Amino acid sequence: MARTWAMSCYQRRAVPSWLGLLGCGLIVAALALPARAQLPFAVPPPAGVLVAPLLLLLPLAHEWTRSDRERARELERRHDWRGLESLADRRLAVAPGDARWLALRGRARLFLGRWDGAAADLQASFETTDDRPAAQRFDVGLGWALAEALRPGGGNVAPILDVLEALVPGRPEPGPLRQSLSGAAAVMPSQRGLALPVGMHAMRLDAADWQSTPVGDPPALQGGPTFQLVRTQLVRLRAASAEARQDGVLRGRLWMAAPTARAWGVSVWDVDDPCRHAAPGAVLVESVAISIQQPDCLSVRAVAAGAPVPGWTDGWVPDEAGWLFAYERYGMDGAVQARLWLPQARVPGAMLAALWGRAWAAGLRPWGDATGPATAALPPLRP
Repeated sequence: MARTWAMSCYQRRAVPSWLGLLGCGLIVAALALPARAQLPFAVPPPAGVLVAPLLLLLPLAHEWTRSDRERARELERRHDWRGLESLADRRLAVAPGDARWLALRGRARLFLGRWDGAAADLQASFETTDDRPAAQRFDVGLGWALAEALRPGGGNVAPILDVLEALVPGRPEPGPLRQSLSGAAAVMPSQRGLALPVGMHAMRLDAADWQSTPVGDPPALQGGPTFQLVRTQLVRLRAASAEARQDGVLRGRLWMAAPTARAWGVSVWDVDDPCRHAAPGAVLVESVAISIQQPDCLSVRAVAAGAPVPGWTDGWVPDEAGWLFAYERYGMDGAVQARLWLPQARVPGAMLAALWGRAWAAGLRPWGDATGPATAALPPLRP
């Protein structure tokens, strides 16, 4: 009878399903206990009747009590910049103008390649007077200078750097940034008119500069489910390549590959080290892999003029110094491989190159867990 009554209680769904199951389970346990009047002493309920519901509620209680600052730190650790931006949006809706959350949202937009929004947030945070230490305000101001240097039609960052040098004397960052930007042309917005097919995805490029070039497909990858000891499932990749030329001069070269369809059930990948393109000369090597079976790596390294560029099998040698941006991610049901060479004049300075590479990787990272076709775009570049 207790089971029949509980099922009737759950089927009516007067409350949310999880709460209904919990409540009905307690009722069944209570009805199953012997009546106190039948025994000369009181019978306490079994420990599981009380402990099990508490264990079910522990994750919810942790979520309710964890502070937003802890969530922000976790999102930063995972490089979930979209999640950090959304969290900051919610906090700023409650407390508009909060300098710390403006700084966090600006940082997220900086790594997403949204230079305009990042510059506005970081400037507002930097110019807000509060009790933050000078070193924290310096970091916010440096981010503002970087965003201002990268955004389309960006302003003169020299006054910002002057303020930073006076705020914390001896910090080395303003000097290299000032030197890398001296005499450089303004950043131009990308028209993003060419949709380059990459497997089941697409990469948006500036149609005025970039043109697709023929390329062969790379070898298939091997992977399988987490609990499968022998990984024999093949995941076929479709490659794409493009070149950017201006007045006949090479201004960029891109190679990418991704699966032609969703790799159902593949969560463990048998692949080479995704950071193999990093050394030597790397200015940034960054991995945000969730597990060793799902590697993820972004590397940015300088390539000298006249030296072969790693990752290209045709023996191509550039005529000028450049940056090699290499990114690979192997996630749940998806993967992406990408290599991009750009002249150093288009992304001047190691700091800007590292920041630009992070924004590029942030747009590609969702491809590793995509359930369907997705589109990414190059962050804005100098001519």
